[in-house]
Amino acid sequence: MKLPVPEKPSQALRDAIERTFEATAGSAASTRDRAVELLDEIARRGRDVRSQLGKIESSVRGKGKD
Repeated sequence: MKLPVPEKPSQALRDAIERTFEATAGSAASTRDRAVELLDEIARRGRDVRSQLGKIESSVRGKGKD
């Protein structure tokens, strides 16, 4: 596909940048969505670990009282 030749180099650069943004917008959105999913999963697992450690701590402290 042949693109029209702009009159100024600055316009050519601007056009190239705009085409790049347009071409990558979709993949950036899906990457962002996947990153959010991963961070949610990390946070959930962190809460699970903290809960388990709390249960272990309570169990250990309870056994020390005997």
